[in-house]
Amino acid sequence: MTKKKLFFISVPIFILAIAFFFFPLSINNQIANGVYICGNDVSGLTIEQAENLLSEYKDKLKNETVISLSTGNQKIDTRLSQYCWDIDFTDSIDKAFSVGKQGNLLYRIMDKKKTALNHLLLEPNIVYDDVCVYNIASYLSEQFDIAPIEANVIFDPSEFDFFAENADSSSMFNITEGINGKEINKDKLYDLIVAALREKQSITIDIPFDVTPPRYTLEELEQCTELIFHSYSKNTHREDSTRSHNMTKSLEQIKGLVVMPGDTISFFGLIGEPNRENGYINSPNAIIASNFDLKKYFYGSLSQVATTFYNAAFMAGAEIVDVHSHTYPAFKEDYGYGMDACVEYGEMDLVFKNTSDYPMFFDAYYNLDLYGRLSYVDVDVYTMLQGDGVHIVAESEIVEQIAYETEYIEAEDDAFLDYYWELNEETGKMEYLSNNPKDKTTVKVYKVWYQGGAYNESWELEGGTEIKREEYKTITYPMVNEIIYIKDPPEE
Repeated sequence: MTKKKLFFISVPIFILAIAFFFFPLSINNQIANGVYICGNDVSGLTIEQAENLLSEYKDKLKNETVISLSTGNQKIDTRLSQYCWDIDFTDSIDKAFSVGKQGNLLYRIMDKKKTALNHLLLEPNIVYDDVCVYNIASYLSEQFDIAPIEANVIFDPSEFDFFAENADSSSMFNITEGINGKEINKDKLYDLIVAALREKQSITIDIPFDVTPPRYTLEELEQCTELIFHSYSKNTHREDSTRSHNMTKSLEQIKGLVVMPGDTISFFGLIGEPNRENGYINSPNAIIASNFDLKKYFYGSLSQVATTFYNAAFMAGAEIVDVHSHTYPAFKEDYGYGMDACVEYGEMDLVFKNTSDYPMFFDAYYNLDLYGRLSYVDVDVYTMLQGDGVHIVAESEIVEQIAYETEYIEAEDDAFLDYYWELNEETGKMEYLSNNPKDKTTVKVYKVWYQGGAYNESWELEGGTEIKREEYKTITYPMVNEIIYIKDPPEE
C-alpha cells in the first residue's frame, strides 16, 4: 500500500478515535445498572418507569408505615399522612439517569462500570410539616398530661387566740402534701417523630415525659405559717360604739384572707361598699369630722382598719399599688409618719399585690378593754420571709417643718357656749381655741430591708443589718394655723 493511500486511510481513523474518546456520543434513555433509590433497583428503567415504581413505593409507605406513640399500656398509632409526609424523588431520579451519560466515552464507560460494581444508593428528600408534627404532640399532651395535685392549705383562724398562753399559730393551718404531675416534653417528642419519619419504617416511640411538681412543697408551705408581722393600732374613740361596729364588721372580711402569688387585693373589693345594706352604720364622730357629709360618715373607722391592714401587707413585702395618706399624720403613734391609709369608697382605696412566690395568710381581730370597748385593731400576716431572714420596715425622717401661726378673731358674746371659753390672765380676754393647729411638715418615708434581727414585744425590729434602702414616698402635711376667738369677759 502506498504511503498516499495509507495516509488517506489513517487520517479518518485518527479523527474517529479522537471523537470516540473526547466527545460524547448519543445517549440512551435508560438508567445505568447498580442504581438504587430508597433501596429500589431502578437499573435499566426509563425516567417514566422509575417514577411509576417510586410512586407505588411511596403509596405503600404511606399506607403501611405506622408510627406508634406509646405510654405505659396506652398506644396511639399514626400514619405518615398525618404528618403531611412526602418524598421528593425529582433530584434522585435526575442523578440516577445521569450516570454514564456525562463526559467522554471513556469517562462514561468507567462511570457505568464503577456504579455497577459498587452500586449508587440515592436517598431523596423527606418532606413533612412541622405544624402537623407539633399538632400531634399537642393532641397527645391533651390526652396524657397529668396536672400536679397542689398542696392544699386550709386556713381557719376563727378559733385562734393570739393572746392566749402558749398560742400555737400552726393550729390555724391544715396542709395536705401535693402530688407530682407529668407533661409531655414536646421538643423531645418532636425530634423522635422526625427521626422516625426519616427512617421510613414502622416504629414504636416511648413518649417522653417531664415531671411537673406542685407549685409548693410541703416544707415550703409549712414555712409560710410563720408570723411575719403583728400589725396593731389603738382605737382613740372607744366610746363610739358605731365606730367599733364598723371596724369589727370590716375585720370579719379580712379574717382568713389568703392572697396567692400574683393576686391583687382591694380593700373595698374585700369589705364591700360601706352602707347600711352591707351592715355598716354611721359614726357620729365621722359625721362631724366630714362636716356632715353623709357620703363620708362611715370612713373614720374604716381608715383605721385599712391602715392596720396596709402595714401588715407592707411588712410582708407586698407591692403597694394604691394608697392615700391623710392630710395630717394619722396613726403616727402606731406606725410613724406616712404609713396611714385614708379610704373613701369610689374615691380612695387601698390596693396591694402579692409579688412574692408564696401565699400570704391574714388574720384580723380586735381587743376589748376592761369596759368591753374596742381598744385595739389587729391584723397578722403569715408567709415566708423575704429572702433568707430578711425583714422589711418603714422608716421616716422630717426634712422640713414650718411652725404654724396664731390668728385672733373677735367673737360675738354668744358665739360659743360659755364652757368653751377660758380667761387669759395676761390679756384679760376670754379665749376659745376653735381648731387643732398643725405645723407644715414634709416627711420622707423609706422602705428598708434588714438581714436578720427580731421583733420585740412591741413589734419593733431590733438588731439586723441594713442591706437595702429606697425612698418610698414624700409627704407634705399642710399648715393649719391656730384660730383663737376672743371676747371681753362677762361683767361681774
